[in-house]
Amino acid sequence: LDVVGINNSDAGYRLAEHLLAQGARKIHFQMRPNWAPSVRNRLRGVVTALGLHGLKCSVLTADPEDLSALRRHLRRGRPEAFVCGNDTAAAKFRQTLERAGLRVPDDVLLAAFDDVQIASILSPPLTTIRQPCKEIGATLFNRLMERIAKPDLLPAEILLPSPLVVRASTRRRGGRP
Repeated sequence: LDVVGINNSDAGYRLAEHLLAQGARKIHFQMRPNWAPSVRNRLRGVVTALGLHGLKCSVLTADPEDLSALRRHLRRGRPEAFVCGNDTAAAKFRQTLERAGLRVPDDVLLAAFDDVQIASILSPPLTTIRQPCKEIGATLFNRLMERIAKPDLLPAEILLPSPLVVRASTRRRGGRP
C-alpha cells in the first residue's frame, strides 16, 4: 500500500527542540491510551530529542479532560511544557491544566500537532506542527492515478513537509521565538 503523510517522528523531534529553545527542560507528553501509531511516532521524536540533551520525557497516558489523572501526574514533578498528540486533545487539555491551576504559557508551555482551525483560535493560540491535509489528499490522488495507469508500481511512502507553526502557547519572556 502507498502511504502519504508526514514524518511524525521528525515532527515530534522538531517540536521538542522548539520547546528546549524556549527554556523548557521538563517536557511531558500527553496522549490517550491506545492511540494511533502516528501519535506514538510523535512521542518517539520527542523522546529522541530530549535524550540527546540528557533529558527524559514523562508520559501522561489519560484522556485530556481527566483532571484526576493530571493531578496524580503532577505529584511526580511539575512539567515546564506539555506536548499533546494532536490539537483537539491540546484544546481539551489546556482547559484541564487551567482547572488544575496552571496557565498556558505562564506556568506551562503547550504544543501539539496538525494545525487544525482550533489551534489558531485557542487562547492563547497553540504552537503546532502543520499537517498539510490538502497536499496529502492531492498527492494521494495523484499516486492513485499513477497506480491505475501502472498497476505494477511498487508501494511508496511519500512524506510531505510539516512546518512548525509557533504561536503564543510556547512563548515565554526571554525565550527564542
